[in-house]
Amino acid sequence: MAINENIIFALITAFALSAALGKLLIPVLRDLKFGQSIRECGPKMHQQKAGTPTMGGVIIILAVLAASFLFADNDAFLLLALYLFIGYAFIGFLDDYIIIVSKRNQGLTALQKLSGQVLVALGFVYLAGGADFNTAVLLPVAGNVVQLDWMYYLLAFLLLVGTSNAVNLTDGLDGLAAGVTIPVALVY
Repeated sequence: MAINENIIFALITAFALSAALGKLLIPVLRDLKFGQSIRECGPKMHQQKAGTPTMGGVIIILAVLAASFLFADNDAFLLLALYLFIGYAFIGFLDDYIIIVSKRNQGLTALQKLSGQVLVALGFVYLAGGADFNTAVLLPVAGNVVQLDWMYYLLAFLLLVGTSNAVNLTDGLDGLAAGVTIPVALVY
């Protein structure tokens, strides 16, 4: 299977933009005191990380959006993917913003995050229902294709909320979310 050269250009562009924006924005975030607060109950060695700039996800969001609009086909599938990306990014942004403004390591509550994830996933399922999705799923081991019809959207909802919640829980330790995401992203 040949890889579309637009994908390679998009990856290179997103990486280059992330690196350039990081060089520019991290000092600005540091100057604005958009730093992480460390919980008192955590390990003592984590206290030295107080003030580490947060909101770095903005860099990734800008780079991915630019690369997507430059190199991806502008169709319903791209718009749906960007809806999810921006929707979940907004929840993360809001969580970080609350942490910065309140100067404590508690942003959105678990219920607020879950509610946001559910709303974004419901919006996706609603929009996907009108986008003429193929609801057939290949069962890799059996080699069968199963037509899920309406259950496809239920499965999509559960997967979206479940995986976003799993990443959110994993992201509590330094680099852990990136560490488990990199091998998966490389496979794709």
